Amino acid sequence: MRTIFAKSTLAFVIATLTLIIHTSCGLRVPGQNRGAVAPVKTQENVFIVIDTTDVKNPTVASSIPLPFRVGPNNNVVFSGQHAYITTAQHLHVIELSDPQHPSYVTSLAFSDDIGKARVSGHQVFVASRHKLYLVDISNPTRPTFESTVSLDHGKKVKDFDVHESYLYVMDTDDHLHVFDLAGKNAQFVEAITMPNFWFLGLIPKGPTIKPINRAKSWQVLLAYQNGNFLELCGGKYEKIRFSKDYLVFANYKDANPDITIVWPRSHYVQRGGILEHYDVTGNCLAHLYTVNLGKRTDVYAADAGNVLLVAQDQWSHKISAEDKVGALTDFQISGDRLYTLNAKGFFSIIDLVESHTDRFLSVTTLGTFHPISIAVGENHTYVLCDSSDLE
Repeated sequence: MRTIFAKSTLAFVIATLTLIIHTSCGLRVPGQNRGAVAPVKTQENVFIVIDTTDVKNPTVASSIPLPFRVGPNNNVVFSGQHAYITTAQHLHVIELSDPQHPSYVTSLAFSDDIGKARVSGHQVFVASRHKLYLVDISNPTRPTFESTVSLDHGKKVKDFDVHESYLYVMDTDDHLHVFDLAGKNAQFVEAITMPNFWFLGLIPKGPTIKPINRAKSWQVLLAYQNGNFLELCGGKYEKIRFSKDYLVFANYKDANPDITIVWPRSHYVQRGGILEHYDVTGNCLAHLYTVNLGKRTDVYAADAGNVLLVAQDQWSHKISAEDKVGALTDFQISGDRLYTLNAKGFFSIIDLVESHTDRFLSVTTLGTFHPISIAVGENHTYVLCDSSDLE
C-alpha cells in the first residue's frame, strides 16, 4: 500500500508541476504578443512634394523620409531639377525630374552644425554659426566645397543673402558684413553698423546698402520702387520676401503679428501707395484690410482644411477663430501668389492681385508633419518638415 501511495503521490506532483509550467508559459506568450503588436514608432523628418498645378486643389504628390536630424534653422531651396536641403550637419540633394517619384541623390557632410542655405547660380551658400560655406553644384550629383567665408572676431551668423556678385551677412549684433564674390574667393569689403531695430529692410547698392527706416507706407513704397530688397531678418521683421512685383514682410515678434504686402510699384505707387495686411494673431491667417482705399474686405480663416468666411468688416483687427493652423513658419512669392506654411501642418496659397476675388485660394493639410521651410517651383512646391510635436 505504501508503495502504491508513494507512486500516486509522485504522479500527482509531476502532473501539478507540469500544469504550473504550461500555465505560466501560456500567460507569458500573450504578454510578448501585446508588446510586438504595438511597437513605439518615432516620427520622421520628411521632405514633401506638393502638386500645385491646380492652385485651388493642391495635392501631396510624394514624400521622402530624411535620415538625419532637422533643426529649426534648416531649410530647403530649389534650383533646376534638384532640391537642396540642410539638416544638422549635411547638405542633401534630391532629384525632382519626376516629382511623383523624387530620388535621393547624395549628401555632403559638414564638420560643424549648419542652418540656412541659399542657391545662386551654380553655388549653394550654407551658413554655420561662425562662417559660410560655398558649395559648387555645377554637377548636382557631386557637390563639392569651394571655399569658406568667416566673420572677424568670433562674430556669429544671424542671417545672410546673396545679391548679384555680393554676399551680405548679418551677425547677431546687427552688423552687416559685405563680401565681394567676383573673384575666385570671397573678398571682405566692409562691416556696416545697422540702426538697431529701426529699419524695415535693406536695399543693396553694390558694396553698400541703404536701410529703409520704419516709417509710413508711402516711404516703403517709394523705397521699393527704386531698388531691390535683401531678404535678411533684422529690424522689425523676421522674414522678408521680394519679387519683381511684390514685397512681403512678416512680423510675428509683436503682440499683433501680421504679413504686410506692398503692391506692384508700377501701378499702385501713382495712387498714393497701398499696403495690405494678413493678420496671424491667434494662429490663423486672415485677409483683413487694405490701407488708403477705405473699402470693405472679407476676412478668411483656415479651419481643419477648409477656408471659412469670418467677417466683412475692414476695421476688425480681432477675428473670432480657434487656434487651428498654428503660427506662420515660412512663406515664398511665386508670380502673383503667396505660398505659406503654418506650424500645425497647413499649406496655403493666396492670390496677391488686389483686384481679384476669392483671394484665399486654398489651404491643404500635411497631416501630422510640422512644416518649417518652403521652396516653390513652376507646378510643384517643396516642403521640409521636422519631427516637432504639432500640439
